[in-house]
Amino acid sequence: MAEEAVLSSSACLDNFDSDAGHEDKRRTTCILSIDGGGIRGIIPTSILIFLEEQLQLFDGAHVRLADYFDLIAGTSTGGLIAGILSVPDGDGRPKFEAKDIMKIYFEHGPLIFKKPILEENLKDLKMKDTLSEILIPTFDIKLMQPTLFSTCEVHTITENGTKTSFHIVDGGVGINNPHCENLLVLSLGTGKFLNSYDANKSSKWGLLSWIFKDCEAPIIDIVSECSTYVVDYNIASLFKASDYHCNYLRIQAYNIKSDMKALDNTTNDHMKKLREIGEGLLDSPVSYIDIESGRPLIMQGEGSNKEALIRFAKKLSQEFQRRNSKREPI
Repeated sequence: MAEEAVLSSSACLDNFDSDAGHEDKRRTTCILSIDGGGIRGIIPTSILIFLEEQLQLFDGAHVRLADYFDLIAGTSTGGLIAGILSVPDGDGRPKFEAKDIMKIYFEHGPLIFKKPILEENLKDLKMKDTLSEILIPTFDIKLMQPTLFSTCEVHTITENGTKTSFHIVDGGVGINNPHCENLLVLSLGTGKFLNSYDANKSSKWGLLSWIFKDCEAPIIDIVSECSTYVVDYNIASLFKASDYHCNYLRIQAYNIKSDMKALDNTTNDHMKKLREIGEGLLDSPVSYIDIESGRPLIMQGEGSNKEALIRFAKKLSQEFQRRNSKREPI
Protein backbone atom coordinates (compact mmCIF):
# COMPACT_ATOMS: atom_id res chain seq x y z
CA MET A 1 0.00 0.00 0.00
CA ALA A 2 1.39 3.39 -0.90
CA GLU A 3 2.26 5.79 1.89
CA GLU A 4 0.96 9.34 2.05
CA ALA A 5 3.34 12.11 1.01
CA VAL A 6 3.06 15.87 1.16
CA LEU A 7 2.63 16.42 -2.55
CA SER A 8 -0.36 18.60 -3.32
CA SER A 9 -1.59 18.77 -6.89
CA SER A 10 -5.09 20.06 -6.04
CA ALA A 11 -6.52 17.70 -8.62
CA CYS A 12 -5.70 20.39 -11.17
CA LEU A 13 -7.00 18.40 -14.12
CA ASP A 14 -10.36 19.74 -13.00
CA ASN A 15 -9.17 23.26 -13.78
CA PHE A 16 -8.26 22.57 -17.39
CA ASP A 17 -9.89 24.93 -19.87
CA SER A 18 -9.60 23.80 -23.47
CA ASP A 19 -10.94 27.20 -24.59
CA ALA A 20 -13.08 25.62 -27.31
CA GLY A 21 -14.18 29.00 -28.65
CA HIS A 22 -10.70 30.20 -29.61
CA GLU A 23 -9.24 28.49 -32.65
CA ASP A 24 -5.96 30.35 -32.24
CA LYS A 25 -5.26 28.49 -29.02
CA ARG A 26 -2.26 26.21 -29.30
CA ARG A 27 -3.31 22.64 -30.00
CA THR A 28 -2.96 20.30 -27.05
CA THR A 29 -0.80 17.32 -27.94
CA CYS A 30 -2.28 14.16 -26.45
CA ILE A 31 -0.01 11.14 -25.96
CA LEU A 32 -0.65 7.62 -24.72
CA SER A 33 2.39 5.63 -23.61
CA ILE A 34 2.23 1.93 -22.74
CA ASP A 35 5.05 -0.03 -21.12
CA GLY A 36 6.32 -3.39 -22.33
CA GLY A 37 5.60 -6.54 -20.37
CA GLY A 38 4.44 -9.45 -22.50
CA ILE A 39 1.13 -10.92 -21.39
CA ARG A 40 1.06 -8.32 -18.59
CA GLY A 41 -0.29 -5.97 -21.26
CA ILE A 42 -3.62 -7.14 -19.84
CA ILE A 43 -3.07 -4.70 -16.93
CA PRO A 44 -2.97 -1.46 -18.99
CA THR A 45 -5.68 -2.85 -21.28
CA SER A 46 -8.01 -2.91 -18.26
CA ILE A 47 -7.27 0.78 -17.72
CA LEU A 48 -7.84 1.60 -21.39
CA ILE A 49 -11.23 -0.14 -21.36
CA PHE A 50 -12.37 2.09 -18.50
CA LEU A 51 -10.99 5.23 -20.17
CA GLU A 52 -12.70 4.49 -23.48
CA GLU A 53 -16.01 3.85 -21.71
CA GLN A 54 -15.74 7.26 -20.05
CA LEU A 55 -14.99 8.95 -23.36
CA GLN A 56 -18.02 7.25 -24.89
CA LEU A 57 -20.17 8.62 -22.07
CA PHE A 58 -18.93 12.13 -22.95
CA ASP A 59 -18.92 11.95 -26.74
CA GLY A 60 -21.02 8.98 -27.86
CA ALA A 61 -20.68 5.24 -28.34
CA HIS A 62 -18.98 5.72 -31.72
CA VAL A 63 -15.75 7.27 -30.39
CA ARG A 64 -12.54 5.31 -29.93
CA LEU A 65 -9.24 6.01 -28.19
CA ALA A 66 -7.53 6.70 -31.52
CA ASP A 67 -9.85 9.70 -31.94
CA TYR A 68 -8.21 11.42 -28.97
CA PHE A 69 -4.50 10.61 -28.94
CA ASP A 70 -2.15 12.28 -31.42
CA LEU A 71 0.54 9.73 -30.63
CA ILE A 72 0.36 6.24 -29.16
CA ALA A 73 3.77 4.94 -28.08
CA GLY A 74 4.43 1.44 -26.86
CA THR A 75 7.25 -1.02 -26.28
CA SER A 76 6.78 -4.75 -26.82
CA THR A 77 3.22 -5.58 -25.77
CA GLY A 78 2.56 -1.82 -25.58
CA GLY A 79 3.48 -1.58 -29.25
CA LEU A 80 0.99 -4.32 -30.05
CA ILE A 81 -1.75 -2.39 -28.23
CA ALA A 82 -0.74 0.81 -30.05
CA GLY A 83 -1.02 -0.91 -33.41
CA ILE A 84 -4.39 -2.53 -32.71
CA LEU A 85 -5.90 0.72 -31.43
CA SER A 86 -4.85 2.46 -34.65
CA VAL A 87 -6.09 -0.13 -37.17
CA PRO A 88 -8.65 1.43 -39.54
CA ASP A 89 -11.75 -0.36 -40.75
CA GLY A 90 -13.09 -0.10 -44.30
CA ASP A 91 -14.59 3.32 -43.56
CA GLY A 92 -11.46 4.87 -42.10
CA ARG A 93 -12.65 4.53 -38.51
CA PRO A 94 -10.88 2.61 -35.71
CA LYS A 95 -11.63 -1.08 -36.15
CA PHE A 96 -11.12 -2.14 -32.53
CA GLU A 97 -12.33 -0.99 -29.15
CA ALA A 98 -10.10 -1.38 -26.09
CA LYS A 99 -12.24 -4.30 -24.91
CA ASP A 100 -11.42 -6.12 -28.16
CA ILE A 101 -7.75 -6.12 -27.16
CA MET A 102 -8.64 -7.95 -23.95
CA LYS A 103 -10.47 -10.57 -26.04
CA ILE A 104 -7.40 -10.98 -28.23
CA TYR A 105 -5.19 -11.57 -25.17
CA PHE A 106 -7.52 -14.23 -23.78
CA GLU A 107 -8.33 -15.95 -27.07
CA HIS A 108 -4.81 -15.98 -28.47
CA GLY A 109 -2.66 -15.66 -25.33
CA PRO A 110 -0.08 -18.38 -26.10
CA LEU A 111 0.29 -17.20 -29.70
CA ILE A 112 -0.44 -13.49 -29.38
CA PHE A 113 3.02 -12.37 -30.49
CA LYS A 114 3.29 -14.93 -33.28
CA LYS A 115 3.17 -13.79 -36.90
CA PRO A 116 -0.14 -15.52 -37.85
CA ILE A 117 -2.06 -13.81 -35.03
CA LEU A 118 -0.56 -10.42 -35.82
CA GLU A 119 -1.40 -10.88 -39.49
CA GLU A 120 -4.96 -11.89 -38.62
CA ASN A 121 -5.59 -8.74 -36.58
CA LEU A 122 -3.34 -6.23 -38.32
CA LYS A 123 -3.57 -7.78 -41.81
CA ASP A 124 -1.81 -5.59 -44.38
CA LEU A 125 -1.67 -2.54 -42.13
CA LYS A 126 1.25 -0.24 -42.87
CA MET A 127 2.45 2.35 -40.42
CA LYS A 128 1.45 5.13 -42.81
CA ASP A 129 -2.15 3.87 -42.64
CA THR A 130 -2.61 4.06 -38.86
CA LEU A 131 -5.25 6.44 -37.54
CA SER A 132 -2.98 7.80 -34.81
CA GLU A 133 0.70 8.50 -35.03
CA ILE A 134 2.42 5.51 -33.45
CA LEU A 135 5.92 5.06 -32.06
CA ILE A 136 7.40 1.64 -31.34
CA PRO A 137 10.99 1.42 -30.04
CA THR A 138 13.04 -1.65 -30.95
CA PHE A 139 16.73 -2.46 -30.58
CA ASP A 140 19.07 -3.22 -33.48
CA ILE A 141 21.37 -5.98 -32.20
CA LYS A 142 23.81 -5.51 -35.09
CA LEU A 143 24.29 -1.77 -34.63
CA MET A 144 23.70 -2.08 -30.86
CA GLN A 145 21.45 0.95 -30.77
CA PRO A 146 17.73 1.70 -30.44
CA THR A 147 15.65 1.91 -33.60
CA LEU A 148 12.36 3.79 -33.55
CA PHE A 149 9.54 2.69 -35.82
CA SER A 150 7.04 5.46 -36.25
CA THR A 151 4.50 6.75 -38.72
CA CYS A 152 7.16 9.12 -40.00
CA GLU A 153 8.60 7.75 -43.22
CA VAL A 154 10.77 4.69 -42.65
CA HIS A 155 13.39 4.29 -45.37
CA THR A 156 13.91 0.63 -46.26
CA ILE A 157 15.68 1.30 -49.57
CA THR A 158 19.07 3.00 -49.71
CA GLU A 159 20.14 5.51 -52.34
CA ASN A 160 21.88 2.82 -54.41
CA GLY A 161 18.71 0.73 -54.49
CA THR A 162 19.64 -1.90 -51.90
CA LYS A 163 17.38 -2.79 -49.02
CA THR A 164 18.11 -1.58 -45.52
CA SER A 165 18.61 -4.48 -43.13
CA PHE A 166 17.21 -4.31 -39.60
CA HIS A 167 18.49 -6.76 -36.98
CA ILE A 168 15.93 -5.81 -34.37
CA VAL A 169 14.74 -7.32 -31.09
CA ASP A 170 12.22 -6.23 -28.49
CA GLY A 171 12.77 -2.58 -27.56
CA GLY A 172 12.31 -3.41 -23.89
CA VAL A 173 16.02 -4.26 -23.67
CA GLY A 174 16.80 -0.57 -24.08
CA ILE A 175 13.77 1.48 -23.15
CA ASN A 176 10.71 0.00 -21.51
CA ASN A 177 8.68 3.20 -21.11
CA PRO A 178 8.74 5.44 -24.21
CA HIS A 179 7.87 9.12 -24.10
CA CYS A 180 8.42 12.31 -26.07
CA GLU A 181 7.88 15.98 -25.27
CA ASN A 182 4.20 16.78 -24.90
CA LEU A 183 1.55 18.68 -23.07
CA LEU A 184 -0.84 15.90 -22.07
CA VAL A 185 0.35 12.35 -21.37
CA LEU A 186 -1.21 9.19 -20.02
CA SER A 187 1.46 6.63 -19.15
CA LEU A 188 0.43 3.06 -18.29
CA GLY A 189 2.65 0.48 -16.63
CA THR A 190 2.52 -3.31 -16.65
CA GLY A 191 3.40 -3.85 -13.00
CA LYS A 192 6.24 -3.28 -10.55
CA PHE A 193 7.22 -6.22 -8.38
CA LEU A 194 8.11 -6.88 -4.77
CA ASN A 195 11.30 -8.86 -5.36
CA SER A 196 14.61 -7.12 -4.69
CA TYR A 197 18.21 -8.17 -4.29
CA ASP A 198 20.67 -7.84 -1.41
CA ALA A 199 23.94 -6.07 -2.20
CA ASN A 200 25.97 -8.20 0.23
CA LYS A 201 24.69 -11.43 -1.28
CA SER A 202 24.87 -10.29 -4.89
CA SER A 203 28.51 -9.20 -4.46
CA LYS A 204 29.37 -12.90 -4.21
CA TRP A 205 27.47 -13.92 -7.33
CA GLY A 206 29.18 -15.16 -10.45
CA LEU A 207 28.08 -14.50 -14.02
CA LEU A 208 25.49 -17.29 -14.08
CA SER A 209 23.84 -16.09 -10.87
CA TRP A 210 23.31 -12.65 -12.37
CA ILE A 211 21.64 -14.26 -15.36
CA PHE A 212 19.57 -16.84 -13.45
CA LYS A 213 19.17 -17.08 -9.68
CA ASP A 214 16.39 -18.85 -7.74
CA CYS A 215 14.08 -18.86 -10.77
CA GLU A 216 14.70 -15.12 -11.26
CA ALA A 217 16.74 -13.20 -13.83
CA PRO A 218 18.38 -10.44 -11.74
CA ILE A 219 20.24 -8.58 -14.49
CA ILE A 220 17.14 -8.48 -16.71
CA ASP A 221 14.98 -7.28 -13.81
CA ILE A 222 17.45 -4.53 -12.95
CA VAL A 223 17.87 -3.25 -16.53
CA SER A 224 14.12 -3.29 -17.17
CA GLU A 225 13.16 -1.58 -13.91
CA CYS A 226 15.94 1.00 -14.26
CA SER A 227 14.96 2.09 -17.78
CA THR A 228 11.28 2.32 -16.85
CA TYR A 229 11.94 4.23 -13.64
CA VAL A 230 14.40 6.72 -15.14
CA VAL A 231 11.98 7.70 -17.92
CA ASP A 232 9.02 7.97 -15.53
CA TYR A 233 10.95 10.09 -13.04
CA ASN A 234 12.45 12.40 -15.66
CA ILE A 235 9.14 13.03 -17.43
CA ALA A 236 7.31 13.64 -14.15
CA SER A 237 10.07 16.04 -13.06
CA LEU A 238 9.90 17.87 -16.39
CA PHE A 239 6.17 18.43 -16.05
CA LYS A 240 6.50 19.53 -12.44
CA ALA A 241 9.31 21.98 -13.22
CA SER A 242 7.36 23.53 -16.08
CA ASP A 243 4.10 23.80 -14.10
CA TYR A 244 2.48 21.13 -16.27
CA HIS A 245 2.62 18.32 -13.67
CA CYS A 246 -1.18 18.06 -13.75
CA ASN A 247 -0.98 17.11 -17.43
CA TYR A 248 0.97 13.92 -16.73
CA LEU A 249 -0.82 10.88 -15.33
CA ARG A 250 1.16 7.73 -14.62
CA ILE A 251 -0.78 4.62 -13.58
CA GLN A 252 1.26 1.69 -12.37
CA ALA A 253 0.48 -1.38 -10.26
CA TYR A 254 3.11 -1.27 -7.51
CA ASN A 255 4.23 -4.13 -5.28
CA ILE A 256 2.82 -7.01 -7.30
CA LYS A 257 3.86 -10.46 -6.11
CA SER A 258 6.77 -11.95 -8.02
CA ASP A 259 4.76 -14.95 -9.19
CA MET A 260 2.86 -12.58 -11.50
CA LYS A 261 6.02 -11.35 -13.21
CA ALA A 262 6.22 -13.84 -16.07
CA LEU A 263 5.95 -12.31 -19.54
CA ASP A 264 4.75 -15.53 -21.15
CA ASN A 265 2.44 -17.22 -18.62
CA THR A 266 -0.73 -17.42 -20.68
CA THR A 267 -2.73 -19.84 -18.57
CA ASN A 268 -6.33 -18.73 -18.17
CA ASP A 269 -6.01 -18.41 -14.38
CA HIS A 270 -2.91 -16.23 -14.67
CA MET A 271 -4.51 -13.94 -17.24
CA LYS A 272 -7.62 -13.59 -15.06
CA LYS A 273 -5.41 -12.54 -12.14
CA LEU A 274 -3.72 -9.93 -14.32
CA ARG A 275 -7.11 -8.58 -15.34
CA GLU A 276 -8.12 -8.41 -11.66
CA ILE A 277 -4.93 -6.47 -10.91
CA GLY A 278 -5.73 -4.00 -13.67
CA GLU A 279 -9.34 -3.55 -12.61
CA GLY A 280 -8.35 -3.27 -8.95
CA LEU A 281 -5.81 -0.61 -9.88
CA LEU A 282 -8.69 1.73 -10.71
CA ASP A 283 -9.60 1.97 -7.04
CA SER A 284 -6.01 2.48 -5.89
CA PRO A 285 -4.83 6.01 -5.06
CA VAL A 286 -2.84 7.97 -7.62
CA SER A 287 0.77 7.33 -6.62
CA TYR A 288 4.35 7.93 -7.63
CA ILE A 289 7.71 6.41 -6.71
CA ASP A 290 9.76 8.43 -4.23
CA ILE A 291 13.31 8.74 -5.55
CA GLU A 292 14.92 8.51 -2.10
CA SER A 293 13.02 5.61 -0.56
CA GLY A 294 12.02 3.81 -3.74
CA ARG A 295 8.55 3.34 -2.26
CA PRO A 296 5.22 4.32 -3.81
CA LEU A 297 3.72 7.44 -2.24
CA ILE A 298 0.18 8.74 -2.53
CA MET A 299 -0.29 12.02 -4.38
CA GLN A 300 -2.34 14.21 -2.09
CA GLY A 301 -5.52 15.62 -3.57
CA GLU A 302 -5.66 13.32 -6.63
CA GLY A 303 -7.97 10.64 -5.26
CA SER A 304 -8.13 7.24 -6.94
CA ASN A 305 -6.85 6.30 -10.38
CA LYS A 306 -10.48 5.99 -11.45
CA GLU A 307 -11.18 9.57 -10.41
CA ALA A 308 -8.01 10.78 -12.13
CA LEU A 309 -8.96 8.93 -15.32
CA ILE A 310 -12.41 10.51 -15.33
CA ARG A 311 -10.78 13.94 -15.08
CA PHE A 312 -8.32 12.95 -17.79
CA ALA A 313 -11.17 11.73 -20.01
CA LYS A 314 -12.94 15.05 -19.52
CA LYS A 315 -9.83 16.86 -20.60
CA LEU A 316 -9.43 14.67 -23.68
CA SER A 317 -13.09 15.18 -24.51
CA GLN A 318 -12.79 18.96 -24.30
CA GLU A 319 -9.83 18.93 -26.69
CA PHE A 320 -11.66 16.51 -29.00
CA GLN A 321 -14.72 18.75 -29.10
CA ARG A 322 -12.60 21.86 -29.69
CA ARG A 323 -10.89 20.24 -32.68
CA ASN A 324 -14.14 18.98 -34.15
CA SER A 325 -16.29 22.05 -33.49
CA LYS A 326 -16.00 23.13 -37.15
CA ARG A 327 -15.86 19.69 -38.72
CA GLU A 328 -18.48 17.23 -39.87
CA PRO A 329 -19.45 14.83 -37.06
CA ILE A 330 -17.76 11.45 -37.02
